Amino acid sequence: MDISNLAQQALQQLRPDNLASIFIYLILILSLVAVAVMPEKSVNSQYIMFVVIFFSIVDLLRGDGRSFPLPGFDNRGFATFLIHIGMFTLPLIAGGMVRRTSRKGGAALPVCLLVGLIGGIYAVGSFITPPTFYNVIF
Repeated sequence: MDISNLAQQALQQLRPDNLASIFIYLILILSLVAVAVMPEKSVNSQYIMFVVIFFSIVDLLRGDGRSFPLPGFDNRGFATFLIHIGMFTLPLIAGGMVRRTSRKGGAALPVCLLVGLIGGIYAVGSFITPPTFYNVIF
């Protein structure tokens, strides 16, 4: 297989073309912001947010569920359910674990709560209405 063809397929998969991928990109970007504003003493919170970033990348590459060849990664699969619930609960846990020792870290809690809120809306929306949630094309 040609490497340039694989790269084009990966870029095609990562293109935000529906409402679900826009939510995932919001979660990804806000998780990076949350890691950036966390104080240095909150290493465990940063690791948890890195797991959220990993989950969002896996969910982006999963796409609509047809392109990922593993069972359980379709729109209503168990692995997808675990990833979506992780993107909802883990930012809330990380926000609760932030230890604010100085001026840095004051914005970490609100950003983590916002990531958790967006993750919750995404998780509920993707399981209640998956065909319309994944097929809204901009």
